[in-house]
Amino acid sequence: MGTQLDTPNEYGVRDLHNKTSEVIAHVTEGNTVTITNHGRPVAKIVPFLDESLEQWLSMVEGIAGHDTGWLDEHLADKREQAEFEAAKERRLWGR
Repeated sequence: MGTQLDTPNEYGVRDLHNKTSEVIAHVTEGNTVTITNHGRPVAKIVPFLDESLEQWLSMVEGIAGHDTGWLDEHLADKREQAEFEAAKERRLWGR
């Protein structure tokens, strides 16, 4: 059996190798996963969702109590970059 660490959001390198599908499913559900090597964090796997930026913006607006319209341009740039990268991947993999 694997050596999954204290939380369901941390996996050792061995677990990542043995349970890749489980880890990806966990990330697909919107969770961030920390990968550790000998108990030391070495990487994070995060969901690739534009919605996460929008959720963050909503949270910031709620905390700040005012409109954070200055982030709209930043979010548009991030969406454009993500769309470009996704199109590049589709061309690369023929999808």
